[in-house]
Amino acid sequence: MTGATLDRDILKKDGEFIYYYKNGAKESVVNYVDDHKSGKEINWYENQSKKCEKNHTWDPKTKRSQTLILNFWTKEGEQTVIDGNGEYEETDGFITQKGDLKNGLKQGVWQGNDFVHKISFTENYNKGILISGVSINENNTKYSYSSINERIASKKMPSNH
Repeated sequence: MTGATLDRDILKKDGEFIYYYKNGAKESVVNYVDDHKSGKEINWYENQSKKCEKNHTWDPKTKRSQTLILNFWTKEGEQTVIDGNGEYEETDGFITQKGDLKNGLKQGVWQGNDFVHKISFTENYNKGILISGVSINENNTKYSYSSINERIASKKMPSNH
C-alpha cells in the first residue's frame, strides 16, 4: 500500500491510500481522515475489473462511522447494485455474506458463512442495523443473537440461556 501517516512512529492514515494485490495490480483506493475511512472508496478485482464503490462518513464527535455501498459488480462484470440498491455479496477475510441493499445499507435477510468459526448465519437488517441473527455451528446447533459480536461469542452459549 502507499499513503501518508500523521505519526511517523505508528501508522495513522491520512489522505489517499492505494492498496495493491501481490501481483502489483491495484486493489483499492481509500481516503482517510485522522485514521478513519472518509469519502469515496473504489475496489477492483485482481483482473482489474471494477468491484465496488463505497462512501464512508466519519463523525469525530460521536466516533461513529457509516459505510454506504453505492455500486457493485460481480466477478463476471454484472452490476448487481446500482446507486445503493440491489443484491450485494461480500467476502471479508473468512466471512462471506450476501443480501439486499437499500440506499446503500443492508436491508432484510442476509445469509452468510464464517469459515474460521465453522458457522453459517442468517441475519435480519433494517437500514443497516442488525435486528436479529441465528447462527448454526458444525454440530447443527442454533444460536440466536442481536449483535455481530455475539455471532462468534454465541458458539459457547445455547440459545435458551
